[in-house]
Amino acid sequence: MVCQVQFIQNKCDCPASLVPELCTNNMLVMEFIEGIPGKESERCHLPPQPLARRFQETIYTMLYLDGICHGDPHPGNLFFTEDGKIILVDFGITVELSEDEKWGLSSFYYACTRKEWELAVERFTEHFVIKKEQVFERWSDYHQEIEAVLIKHFNAQTERWSTISYFQDVNQVLKRYQAEYTTNFTKVELVFLSCEGFASQIDPEIDIWANAQKFTDRYSPYMNPKVKHNFDIYFAEANPQALALRDRAKNALVAPTHLDRYFFPSTYPLFVKEAKGSHLIDVDGKKYVDLACGYGPHILGYSHPVINQSLTEAILNGGVNAMGTLPEIELAEAIVEALPGAEKAIFSNSGTESILQAIRLCRAYRHRDRVAKFEGHYHGFSDQGMVSSWFRFTGNKEAPEPIKGTLGSHSEIVKNTLVLQYAHQASLQRLREQADSLACVICEPMPTALADYDLEFLTKLREICDQFDLPLIFDEVVSGFRVTYGGVQNLTGIVPDLTCLGKIIGGGLPGGCVSGKERLINIAKSSEDPFRDYESKVFVGGTMSGNSLTCTAGLAALSYLKLHPEIYTRLAEQTEWLAHQLKTIAEAHQVPFQVKANRSIFSLTFSYKKAQFYREKQAGSNFKANLALAYYMRKYGVYMPELHTLMLNDAHSQEDLETVIQAFDNSLYEMVKDGFFVL
Repeated sequence: MVCQVQFIQNKCDCPASLVPELCTNNMLVMEFIEGIPGKESERCHLPPQPLARRFQETIYTMLYLDGICHGDPHPGNLFFTEDGKIILVDFGITVELSEDEKWGLSSFYYACTRKEWELAVERFTEHFVIKKEQVFERWSDYHQEIEAVLIKHFNAQTERWSTISYFQDVNQVLKRYQAEYTTNFTKVELVFLSCEGFASQIDPEIDIWANAQKFTDRYSPYMNPKVKHNFDIYFAEANPQALALRDRAKNALVAPTHLDRYFFPSTYPLFVKEAKGSHLIDVDGKKYVDLACGYGPHILGYSHPVINQSLTEAILNGGVNAMGTLPEIELAEAIVEALPGAEKAIFSNSGTESILQAIRLCRAYRHRDRVAKFEGHYHGFSDQGMVSSWFRFTGNKEAPEPIKGTLGSHSEIVKNTLVLQYAHQASLQRLREQADSLACVICEPMPTALADYDLEFLTKLREICDQFDLPLIFDEVVSGFRVTYGGVQNLTGIVPDLTCLGKIIGGGLPGGCVSGKERLINIAKSSEDPFRDYESKVFVGGTMSGNSLTCTAGLAALSYLKLHPEIYTRLAEQTEWLAHQLKTIAEAHQVPFQVKANRSIFSLTFSYKKAQFYREKQAGSNFKANLALAYYMRKYGVYMPELHTLMLNDAHSQEDLETVIQAFDNSLYEMVKDGFFVL
């Protein structure tokens, strides 16, 4: 077996063509590739220092990102091209890591690089050690000994890093407690040994630990001290009032969406004084082109005159909730008319609430508790909605297993979730096999994180749900009325049984809705018999649901969008143009970069290869660069959320887009100079 691995600018792919007639399930045969033998690396035109680092990064990329690595990378199994590309041959021995093992490897080394020794010992023991009876019986002594080994190698002797010495010291401790390294991590250490040995032959002065730290550091959301120091100085001068508000908020407020964000806290949060059209003005008077759109609601731009006028009138009439108003009925009629197959609607206060309501209706309809959802699809912050939705996955990609999205999730809810892989044919078979146990299937028809939809897959999904009378829920909280009027279902012609909406239907105010088939929606409608209601109906109330202010603003937004379909055409054209410009700029800077963009929605990541599935996108992301980009862009007048799902609105002008691409160009120039990428 021969595989050419190109490793340039952190790009690792396999361009060689297969020879189909010689391939079997157990054998991969690829085209003949010429190369310089590993022992003759001096013949490469690339100096030994970057060549050795490329080799080290190639091994780390396979282990940490792909989870499958060459198991015996000695000089006889490695060749080079003249310009320094890496060619690996003979994959007879491989090391394959599961999602859990990749998580363990990354989390352990991350704790070590941050010198959090107690946490490092816990992660080491959880993920790397078997036969742990005596370990737990004598935990205090064991903990002290392992911690001493970690401090010695990851702190005191990093300049003289030796994998074999580290491995020997760890094993001596484990033997004293009759414990062992797991088989797979023993293989990983052997790969590291081979890598270290050959890299040192190429460059005798290589700093193995420094390179390893730079690699793992990319998956930390925290900036390195030098870059952070520079930003501290910049924002202290440019945004003193914002930093003062940030510090003031710490005394009274936890804001998980924009200050204390889960996984990715905001170091330099933006505090807005005024928002109009496509621009934001912060408390320090700085003006920015906005690429967040409030995570979606402001498709017409901020402070749109149509919405402002409608809200002014509604406020003067007095905001009403828990009582009927004309805008509530009119908004329901507009939504039902816009969604193919929809017959009735129920209002709520957010997309999360609409998901909860839809699932409850389906459980009542099917008399089942279990729910099927797709890996990486985020359905709000409920326990069910967050299962397998964030940064932690388990099981193989063909058959993911459910895992809680956050601490505090109810374990039985997590267990009662069938996790499927969007756009993977194996998921359709799994769904058929388990359909009878399910209450419903919920999915984002166009997953926001990947900014694309799979028509063939959705068609087959609809057919299976029809076959088993299994309700299909489309979560169009983001895509509904943003990608086109009515959402993805109007692009694909695939009609769900229920649709969950939010964002735009509130016109910038909090709002949500579940709309769909009458047979399901009516389960929430009283039978006028209290005994029968308890036996056969569900409660989906909300004091502020359908309030007059939200419904008035939402109706104004939808009415305007319906009368101006050209908005969607222009947004699609702007999206395509801007995505092309961003790709071109990244290529010019030789930066690994992926952008997926579709009808005003952008998903950006600094990664060496394209991702088909959400877990692949997360595994290959350079989180440090992803977050830092938002702060560099701020210096040049562009606000983008650190999570990098970007959106355009109707107010964005060509001049705005030109500002964005110039800011991106300037930002990448600085990021390359500041060492965010491997050159």
